[in-house]
Amino acid sequence: MLDKIKKTIKYLDKKTKIMLLSMLGVILLIVLLAIVANLTKAKYYSYAKVEDKMITAAKAYYAEEENKDLLPTENEEVILTVTTLVSNRYLKPLTALLKDGKNCTGEIRITNASGVYTYLPYLNCGEAYYSSELYNKLINKDLVTTGDGLYKINNEYVYRGQNVNNYVTFANKLWRVVKIDSSNQITLIQAYPEKVTTYVYDDRYNTEKENNMGINDFNVSRIKDSLLTYYDGEDKNGDVNFASEDKAKLVAVTLCTGNRGEAQTFASGKLECSQVLENMYIGLLNLYDYALASLDTTCTKPSDLQCQNYNYLGSVGSTGSSWWLSTGNTDFSYEAYRVKNTGAIEATSCNTRSSLRPTVVIKNNIFSTGGTGTEEDPYLLR
Repeated sequence: MLDKIKKTIKYLDKKTKIMLLSMLGVILLIVLLAIVANLTKAKYYSYAKVEDKMITAAKAYYAEEENKDLLPTENEEVILTVTTLVSNRYLKPLTALLKDGKNCTGEIRITNASGVYTYLPYLNCGEAYYSSELYNKLINKDLVTTGDGLYKINNEYVYRGQNVNNYVTFANKLWRVVKIDSSNQITLIQAYPEKVTTYVYDDRYNTEKENNMGINDFNVSRIKDSLLTYYDGEDKNGDVNFASEDKAKLVAVTLCTGNRGEAQTFASGKLECSQVLENMYIGLLNLYDYALASLDTTCTKPSDLQCQNYNYLGSVGSTGSSWWLSTGNTDFSYEAYRVKNTGAIEATSCNTRSSLRPTVVIKNNIFSTGGTGTEEDPYLLR
């Protein structure tokens, strides 16, 4: 075939040959220009990818010996601008990374918690995009006044109802958002009870029963000790339950650990907060917070079985596990409350064995980097 083409060209007249060569030259030039244009074409990234690049550049900047002293001290925050990173050639200009980069500014806020540095990128591209904390995203997306969703109650935002998309991935586990406090700190509860091990609330000697049925004082209970062990412990695979970078996202809080009688109404959480435990990084949900998640208006006291109705916290899927609340029963010093696998509240002997469903509180500056909040697509934390 090639020989045939060569022979045909050989016998063409001079004028036709020149015309053909000119056409081939034009085609070749077009191809070369296309290749050059493709090579020089700017490669733009997503906003999330640029945020990742900002973090990488900031870490490289502080890795330099002359910049290490600029890192924040304990509980301090420092701000590193994109302008500084660009001028020192750790990052390309935003105009080279984003299609609308000329409208964007950025900075990285670095904090130090016990020697663990957290890098938070703030990218602001006006109405097109801005980096958003998880609490901000939830309030803007889920706030309601009726039905399932996020309710504003006093100075807090609380999830209520059966079908709420409040799932979060954190510390390699699935969690659910319970509430957002007045400081925009978010309380999470593990989505499902731990199935590997069960725990007693307490098994000390009780003088009221004259045996080891336990004492329902959370602050000095076995269950509190179990939580602290769990916080610093490992799972069945030998992986830590909370890595150092996970712990850096948490804030120590004051837990409400007071007791409530079975007939005492849920007018407020004052009874639970009549006793507190300070400086805790891990805890259990209290009875009032569990009841508040129900939209059943006839859920008025602990003995009401309908508190499980329209309550996402009562849905534990196929785990088949009951789980402890932090609240004890004031009617009997040897009883504490747990949630049965049906979702019903039950006052039971403290030496009964049930699962843990820990709670933690994450800082208000934690970002969501993706997800829609469903169980299949939970929010991801940066």
